Amino acid sequence: MAPRGLAARCAGHAALLTAGLGQPMLQMYGDSPAVFTSADLPGHQVVLFGAAVLLVPVLVLTALDAAVLLLPLGRRVAAGRVLTFMSAVPLGMLFTRTLPVAWVASLAVAAMLAGAVAWLHGRHGAVRTWLSWMSLYVPVVFALFLVATQSVIRQPAAALVEVTTTTVVDAPAPQVDPQDVSVLWLQLDEAPLWPLLAGDGTINEKRFPGFAALAASSTWYRDMLGVSQTTVDAVPATLTGRMPVTGKAPTYANYRKNLFSLMYRRRAFDVREMATALCPKEACASISVSGSDEIAEGGGAGVATTTTAPADSSRADVAAEPSADLGRFWSDAFVVLGHKLLPRGLRDGLPAIDEGWGGFGANSEVDVDDDITDTVDTVALPPATVGIGPTSTTVPTRFIETVPDTQKNTVRRWETNGAKSQVPVVEEMVVRAARSDVPTLHFAHVLLPHRPWQLTPDMRTTRFVSTDKRGPEVEDRVRDEYQAFLAQYVATDSLVLDMVTRMKKSANWDRTMIIVTADHGIAFEPGESKRKEINPRRADTLEQIYRVPLFVKYPGQTSGLTSDCPVQSQDIMPTVVAVTALDAGW
Repeated sequence: MAPRGLAARCAGHAALLTAGLGQPMLQMYGDSPAVFTSADLPGHQVVLFGAAVLLVPVLVLTALDAAVLLLPLGRRVAAGRVLTFMSAVPLGMLFTRTLPVAWVASLAVAAMLAGAVAWLHGRHGAVRTWLSWMSLYVPVVFALFLVATQSVIRQPAAALVEVTTTTVVDAPAPQVDPQDVSVLWLQLDEAPLWPLLAGDGTINEKRFPGFAALAASSTWYRDMLGVSQTTVDAVPATLTGRMPVTGKAPTYANYRKNLFSLMYRRRAFDVREMATALCPKEACASISVSGSDEIAEGGGAGVATTTTAPADSSRADVAAEPSADLGRFWSDAFVVLGHKLLPRGLRDGLPAIDEGWGGFGANSEVDVDDDITDTVDTVALPPATVGIGPTSTTVPTRFIETVPDTQKNTVRRWETNGAKSQVPVVEEMVVRAARSDVPTLHFAHVLLPHRPWQLTPDMRTTRFVSTDKRGPEVEDRVRDEYQAFLAQYVATDSLVLDMVTRMKKSANWDRTMIIVTADHGIAFEPGESKRKEINPRRADTLEQIYRVPLFVKYPGQTSGLTSDCPVQSQDIMPTVVAVTALDAGW
């Protein structure tokens, strides 16, 4: 076989494999860029992923074609047709995956289609020529993938936003200077309001003492509606104050006007996102916490003076270590490929891919990690300079904890260890908020009480996830799932109770704005989707999916208040702006 003939064979493999494998895969990933933000793949690895999906199978078969040259002529022709058959198999499976037949019959039809392609390729030069020209489709598919993921591949640099200090005419003076306000924001996931309620519409204090304690110290917005049943739409809406745009990647490049860009260099940052990447990397690549046990125990005055966040890197921030697990990411890609190509009977045995952004099947057996918490190193440093420009002041720093950023490995831990991996994310953020001596934005999006439901109310972990294969229309299955969900929700409540207890004990209680909310809820009705598919004719499922809790403890607030004013997710961001008096004119 001449080099020209080998090139033609390569072009044929490229055309068939791109149509049957590369294009379907890259379209799925391009439509779901949150997969890359969750895995925290840097831009160049996203590009390499797309190139590998398109080129590696082609190069493998082309290498085998080159090896075929060593065979006798008769065997060479037969081997060449076998390789063409292999290239055409994914395309055949793509066409037959939805046939209403047994999976064995579906695979047999796919094999016959692939065999027909191989026979036509070997007998007709026009077919070979047509496939060679169709190989030009490869760079087109790659270019479309790059366009779809450009906001993940290229992240803009963070920029200091110009703000004006807002004041309300005739409004009473705030009890806490807005510049001294810290924000402690706990973003839950798949946490509906209705399980928290007692029969009279109040928080069920016996079952959920944590949420009841929070309601007794904050403003509970009882008529709160989420704006989307998907995290990658709901969280950007919450952090930007704008209605979500479905299909838009949840990245800083697409949502520059958000809470993090507003507070960049105006608050210290303690941020852990999940599935989104709205925080500029310069701001959230590390976590620096300054403070003392004295503040956490209620001594001192919390913040030492009216100030803003550190303006430089003198606070010994620790850069985040790369943590993207490429092996697991590629393992997930093969699961996605199976869902795309395999017939229904075989797909049913694969891990679900619509309950998270990766680690498909990794939670089926939970390996409880004895070293689940983050490492904290205490470093003695000189007094820290805070503020921007000539208005900066010096705050006597008692110590600084440099905490390796787990924003990037929270998803990885959740993929491997399930719900228990989310517990230290909340606990450690609360500890830092209680100790902090500078105004700080503490934000954590945790997958609680999100599936998989593995936590018991006393924080024990079940080792196996339910493998109940009964249909969603079976009432017993739905009841069992709800009971498991409720146990994990009660475990989440214990984290809320710990947060309220620690913060009330801290000298920072009065000056901290505490927000606890959720992106969306979840439905438990026989025969209905949990939340993936919305049935507008079922008011009960709409209530379960979109009605979520919202508690806001304002700085200086001394008693609880229940508000029945209708609010939505995008109202939270303007509320933070009003409390901190930071107005960027958005």
